[in-house]
Amino acid sequence: MVNKAQSKRSFHHQAKLKIFCSSLIVIGTILSIAFYSNAKSDQNNSSQKGKPKLVTITTQQWAPYHSQERDSQGVAHESGYGLTALDCVMAKIGQPYRVIFLPWGRAQNSVKQGKYDAFFSASRNEWRDQFAVLSNTFIQQEWNFYYHKNYRIPASINEQKSNTVFGARIHSNSAHWLAKNKFKRVKTFPTITELVKLLDAKRIDGVMENALLFEAQVRQSQLSLDAFVKRPNMRIDLGVYFGKTFLAKHPGFLERFNRHTQACRFDYQ
Repeated sequence: MVNKAQSKRSFHHQAKLKIFCSSLIVIGTILSIAFYSNAKSDQNNSSQKGKPKLVTITTQQWAPYHSQERDSQGVAHESGYGLTALDCVMAKIGQPYRVIFLPWGRAQNSVKQGKYDAFFSASRNEWRDQFAVLSNTFIQQEWNFYYHKNYRIPASINEQKSNTVFGARIHSNSAHWLAKNKFKRVKTFPTITELVKLLDAKRIDGVMENALLFEAQVRQSQLSLDAFVKRPNMRIDLGVYFGKTFLAKHPGFLERFNRHTQACRFDYQ
């Protein structure tokens, strides 16, 4: 009888022990799932922390890179090589954005003041670097010298720097480059339209300008490219300048953006 009682107690003890161990396993599994879920949530929150709700990007009327036209109902339609390349990158990172067309000086200064997040299409210069950071460049730009065909182009670059009267767009990097490289007779004007008219009228000797921009304006002005002499200068590709104020709020953004620029490149040669 004693052996039977002991056996029965042992059986109940083992059963309780199995139930206890099973409970521990279940609790451990629940805790593991909860920990994993929280970790994933923290990871997702961390990855989203650098993603803004909307990125505001200023630009200028600068066909064929970006232009905005309104139809008869006043609805704005935007197009251009630069806009297509930008949209490609933003689509790949799932980032909502808005493009604001402004005069180019205001477009840049508004980012400097923190009113907007970025400006484009732009190439690097030292003034812009003070308040913004340039993305990977992914939009092709060629700079050429253009002269009216009757101009006797000086044989040396130093003579050109001293004597040739160049025109450039105000606030443009081409104007900045001419000044930085000590071209002494540079006049600035608001638009490429004026530059082409002045060069055709021989009121200036030459311009140093974006090739696509200049040649598109010549065609739009119903002039012939044969009226001008072209001399290649340099390739200086374009990107997006993101304001340092914006990047301080969204530290992971530029890295994500740059990851997709190569896949969205605009090249024409």
